[in-house]
Amino acid sequence: MHRHTLIPVVGCYGSGADLLARSLEVLGLPRGDPGEIRQLHEGVLRHFGSTLKRPRLPWRWEGTETGHTAVSGLRFALANLVDEGKSVISDPSMCLFPKVWQDALVEMDVKAKAIVVTRDTEEMIEEMEMVFPGTSYGELRWLAGEIDGAVCNWTTVFRGDLAAVKHEDLHKERTFKEIRQSLNLDWPELLSEKWADIEALEMEGVH
Repeated sequence: MHRHTLIPVVGCYGSGADLLARSLEVLGLPRGDPGEIRQLHEGVLRHFGSTLKRPRLPWRWEGTETGHTAVSGLRFALANLVDEGKSVISDPSMCLFPKVWQDALVEMDVKAKAIVVTRDTEEMIEEMEMVFPGTSYGELRWLAGEIDGAVCNWTTVFRGDLAAVKHEDLHKERTFKEIRQSLNLDWPELLSEKWADIEALEMEGVH
């Protein structure tokens, strides 16, 4: 029996991952602050001369000393979330590090039930134009391809405990019911009673 269950909600900028994470919080699942985890991810990228805008990581870097340090740092950050009783965590940087997450969770004896949110490539590029103004279309298309590949890696690493949803389906109650069933999740609030609050999040511009 695992001592805790975390729900990483994975997706790129504008994918709807943050919207879904906030929606799960409305349904009563405590959402953690990703700040410490984001700093860890950005530190790994800086070490290899990369950024979230151009995330170039060496082949099998996870087996290097930097990879082992990243696992240790993530384990510490996740331990804080567990101690605080948080369940849901989401940040765009997460999608680049599935193996690090897998290793950290195994070492902690924490179970993950991951949710991957995907979006049409052209729509993703439009969102990233706002995040990275002045970046050429070619560069953004390359970045979108890198992120798509990284998100696919999450589906491989966590294939036994993972739900995949499309951005355009996040406004449907059926999607939440399917997530609940496929991951055997239990949230305290009734979906029907909280649906108006979830719809309000999208109206507020959460994405």
